[in-house]
Amino acid sequence: MAGFELRSKDVKDFDAVSFEARDVSEESDNPYRGPTSFEGRVTKMDYAQEPSKSSELEIYRNFQTALGKLGAKQLHIPSTNRSIRRYIHVFQVPKPGGSPVTVLLRIPYDGGYTLTIIEPQAMVQSVKAGELAKEIAADGWATLYINFDTNKSELKDDGQAAVKEISALLKQQPALRLSIEGHTDNVGDAAANRKLSQARAEAVLAAVKAQGVDAKRLSAKGQGPDIPIADNRKEDGRAKNRRVELVKLP
Repeated sequence: MAGFELRSKDVKDFDAVSFEARDVSEESDNPYRGPTSFEGRVTKMDYAQEPSKSSELEIYRNFQTALGKLGAKQLHIPSTNRSIRRYIHVFQVPKPGGSPVTVLLRIPYDGGYTLTIIEPQAMVQSVKAGELAKEIAADGWATLYINFDTNKSELKDDGQAAVKEISALLKQQPALRLSIEGHTDNVGDAAANRKLSQARAEAVLAAVKAQGVDAKRLSAKGQGPDIPIADNRKEDGRAKNRRVELVKLP
């Protein structure tokens, strides 16, 4: 807003932001029912105005109007103006072809406010052949978080990097055979998710084979949402369930 000064800015390429529903509303007749956990690129900015000239309601209405012009959906509307102060106001701005950007507005004191912007993106996992070998030796399997676009099975750059490490592992251990197994969260149709996870597992297998590994040492299986390892009710749990596992074969 005009007349405000940026006091601090913190950017993390990947982080999680969580809060309690009561941080948005404690009104029993108007409870918050939206998501309370988000992951992605997080930008947090604190603004102040000295001397203070803008009321809490003015700040709130300013952002409510500005974000509304961007097509944002406000996930909770306070019942009274008294609910504005201290509480988190949650907005989601649509992003063509992707998940919405979440904007959190907090007005904790006179003449100041905090904006937190979460741009959804998956964590890029860095793995090495030696780490995979240790996991498989200890547990019989290793877990990879390979990012795919929504409803797609084409490997991206970070997926290609993981493939090189899988190939290196197999070349270091000529007797090792692996089942490449795709897993999804529970969002959407279960049968479609099994088909998608199969296609993703096959994409990884084909890429490993292209690195010079004998395809007879590999198999691909799509497990879909059937074997979750985390709570699908929250985004951080769903993110853990979207994975590829390398399972040692006898």
